[in-house]
Amino acid sequence: MYELDSTLKDGWGDDWTWSFRAIVTRVVDGDTMCILADLGFSQWVSDRIRLVADVEKGKVTCGLDAPEKRGPSREEGKESMEALTELLHAHSLHPTGPPKVVIRTAKKKGKFGRMLASVHGAAGVNIGRTLIDQGYAVERNY
Repeated sequence: MYELDSTLKDGWGDDWTWSFRAIVTRVVDGDTMCILADLGFSQWVSDRIRLVADVEKGKVTCGLDAPEKRGPSREEGKESMEALTELLHAHSLHPTGPPKVVIRTAKKKGKFGRMLASVHGAAGVNIGRTLIDQGYAVERNY
């Protein structure tokens, strides 16, 4: 069994952020999606993520919130979901098939156990920040 020496263990620190290539398999609503993330070495994982605007050093520096698809904000929620779907397709890293993006994960999970991650498309477009800028979501701190 290989044991990490203390310098390697301590070197990870608490301020890491992981980036992964991912395929968006389903948009749930304006701030939630299901992804298939490429971990490398032919390893893939399926997960549901909560979209945030910015992640730095493993911490969410700017969260976001989109209207719900149910209840009094139903119409705004559907518009937000459609806007997210369109942005993902428009800025996909590959022009055909399901949207392909890069996700940057936060160290902690959200209150419903979802991974918190910023999503980036072609040319580094920040999908969450774009949703906020276009008025389909608002900044929210967690």
